[in-house]
Amino acid sequence: TLAANLQTLGGDTANPELERMPLTRIDGTQVEHRVRHQEPAPVRDLESIARENAVEGCVRETFGAAVATFQAEHATDPALRAAMARIADDETRHAALGWDVAAWARDQLDHDASARVDREMRRAVDALAEAARLPLARELEGVGLPDARTSTRLFEALRASLWS
Repeated sequence: TLAANLQTLGGDTANPELERMPLTRIDGTQVEHRVRHQEPAPVRDLESIARENAVEGCVRETFGAAVATFQAEHATDPALRAAMARIADDETRHAALGWDVAAWARDQLDHDASARVDREMRRAVDALAEAARLPLARELEGVGLPDARTSTRLFEALRASLWS
């Protein structure tokens, strides 16, 4: 797990986001959470963790938080708006954790490894730029998702403030 890998590499695992989280249905009710016991995964090197975190935490979770926040404000169904507000809060915490892990990892990695992590993040940002321009499927109208123009504006604002 991420917590085990970071602990082995000397990171702080006290953050509750690294612990198991209860599952919540879209209507806000809790779902029973069972963890299947498995053999521990091998510890990955810090650069691999940092590269994955750059893509998943710093790019995808960050954009996901922005889109979920938009949905919480624009969905036509009040129950969906409320659910998306909870999801947006959760996604925002995940993104913040990703940026915290990135800052910690950057201090641990040498210059060349940091440059490779940065390149991986730029590739993820470039891929997201393309995805943000895609038109919204007609069946998704009304759920509060941004259209292509708005999605691109959200993306560009994040690129200017975080990814440039």
